[in-house]
Amino acid sequence: MFFRLPERIKGIFLLVFPAVFVFMLMMQAAPALANTPAAVIDPVGGTYTSAQSVTIDNIPSGDVAYYTVNGTNPQISGTLIYYSGAFTVSQSETVNAAIRSSSGWGSVTSATFDINSSSGALVISPSGGSYTSSQAVTISNISGTAYYTTDGSSPETSSTRIAYTAPFTVSQSETVEAVNDTSTGWSSVTSATFDISSSSGSGAPAISPSSGAYTSSQAVTISNISGTAYYTIDGSSPETSSTRITYTGTFTVSQSETVEAVNDTSTGWSSVTSATFTIGSGSSGVTLLSEPTAETGNAASIVGNYATLNGDITSNGGDIINGYGFYYSTDQNQWSQVTAGTDNHYGSFSYNLTGLTINTNYYFKAYATNPEGTAYGSVVSFITSAQSTQTTQSTGGPAIDPAGGTYTSAQTVTISNIPSGDTAYYTTDGSNPETSSTAVTYSAAFTVSQSETVQAAVHDPTSGWSSVTVASFTISSQSPAQSGSSSDQIDQLQQEFATALSYNQIDQATQILKQIQHLEKAQDTIANLEEQFTDAYSDSNWGSAETILKTIISMENPDWAYSQLGQIYQQQGVSNISVFVNGNEVNFDVQPVIVNDRVLVPIRQIANALGLSDNDVTWNADGSVAINDGSNQILITDNDQQVSLNGNPYSLDTPAQIIDGRMMVPLRAISQLLNKNVQWYPTGQIVEIS
Repeated sequence: MFFRLPERIKGIFLLVFPAVFVFMLMMQAAPALANTPAAVIDPVGGTYTSAQSVTIDNIPSGDVAYYTVNGTNPQISGTLIYYSGAFTVSQSETVNAAIRSSSGWGSVTSATFDINSSSGALVISPSGGSYTSSQAVTISNISGTAYYTTDGSSPETSSTRIAYTAPFTVSQSETVEAVNDTSTGWSSVTSATFDISSSSGSGAPAISPSSGAYTSSQAVTISNISGTAYYTIDGSSPETSSTRITYTGTFTVSQSETVEAVNDTSTGWSSVTSATFTIGSGSSGVTLLSEPTAETGNAASIVGNYATLNGDITSNGGDIINGYGFYYSTDQNQWSQVTAGTDNHYGSFSYNLTGLTINTNYYFKAYATNPEGTAYGSVVSFITSAQSTQTTQSTGGPAIDPAGGTYTSAQTVTISNIPSGDTAYYTTDGSNPETSSTAVTYSAAFTVSQSETVQAAVHDPTSGWSSVTVASFTISSQSPAQSGSSSDQIDQLQQEFATALSYNQIDQATQILKQIQHLEKAQDTIANLEEQFTDAYSDSNWGSAETILKTIISMENPDWAYSQLGQIYQQQGVSNISVFVNGNEVNFDVQPVIVNDRVLVPIRQIANALGLSDNDVTWNADGSVAINDGSNQILITDNDQQVSLNGNPYSLDTPAQIIDGRMMVPLRAISQLLNKNVQWYPTGQIVEIS
């Protein structure tokens, strides 16, 4: 059977096909390389006389890192540990770390630590400090018999000394003194002072042991009780929750859960103390990888041959999600698969399923895949209606202008191609305008100020409904190049282009084609800049290389460019800390500083760089500063490790402080409280926020 393409479609096809053909050849010729970077272990290993706090860096947004402390390969070891933050190495051991992305493992980075005091002194971990909850304390580097005291007396002679046999809990402010009794005499004394106080100083209870990963059930005690102590184990507030429990004695946590505790005193409620326990098998802190968990939701927007399928990924199994979507069928024997995404996704997702048969019973189930396997949700059914969304009148569907895409500001949208005497309807919630209760009668241009999907259809009193025209808008404060790689955007637009052609939406297809051509030109520009950078780098022309890299970062924001920029800074002897937000470098009037391994920056300037106005940053009479981004309100006080997030206490490991007349705040903590991604590049001291 032969058919003839309409001339306008033929013209678009002839224009696009050569580029698509060349793109396919390039994809066949390109080797399948994993782009996962190597992990960076800090410090890099060595000989130390005390326990070391170790971090793993260079982890791209959306990827995860695993490590081992027994010298085994984390890519294949059964004792791998999921990296969630700094950990302590208190004895001689080798740390191996690797990053896992959807494209595979990165290479393994190794760091060997030799913890050995020249005097044979013991190592106390943690090494003391200020805490808001009880601390589990270990003593290592033992030779002979180790003794300790918690009352500040000498462990060599004190009658209160205790022989160390296992980790013990410090639940109140005290000093631990420890010593080795060896065959050659006493070692020198190791001392660690612990300041255990509530987050608000208002008498909050203490939970022991503190948050952490454990291999077996834990006996939990609550101390520092004033009045009546209540707790929950489901993460709910113990002040108001119907599931709260009155604390009367030690209880057991036998599965992973969060304990929240509070004191009900004669003067009111104390602040809430929280401890999260991860209970798993293997060595302490071990994360055993498993298949993900997927749940099937209900179908929505069911009209004729169209339905929206909903699902949810409730667990990633500790690994990277590399595929998710749905299977659907009319008989539960022959299943068809549709892919909703291949990114490392967590949470709810949906897929708009078209081409269905009207008045038919369908079954569907969600699925999610990680390298360990595929999980499926339960089977859910729905029945399509007798009316098809493809019932087309002779005038065809309306035109939406602009035809969708990614924008950095609100868009004024018009609907045209409405025959005289007909009426156009539209929705902005993705529902079908033919049947939706949220459909709006089109009378004039309207504004799309947030990411949403516009659907429009024309109704003729005689011939009925036209086909539905769809336009998806992504409104982002980032430029298109910063919201994802141009290659990813081109792939997405090519899919939208094919969909528009399948619905005979020529105007929309033409608009999408223009966006593809614009991005292809940007790709060419970036390719030329990369060649210029290679030449400048080879000639050791660091100034030119730096300028070119910053141009590439502003256009596409690739991770590799930050790593290269850090190397150039190192070559130039640059010692300042650089901060980039969405590819744009932030200039500070007071330079960022590092305090306790944390980068501190001026609060107002970083807030402005994150898209907030001066009106969103308020100085209060008591010297505190409030940040309000419309969704969250953060209250920060100088030299206070506690901040308030929407009225709830939140602990900082490094407090804000006044430097050169500027309130300096920990960059990572504040950015994450405002739901931003933060990446640290230690070489060159660069911070990337997106």
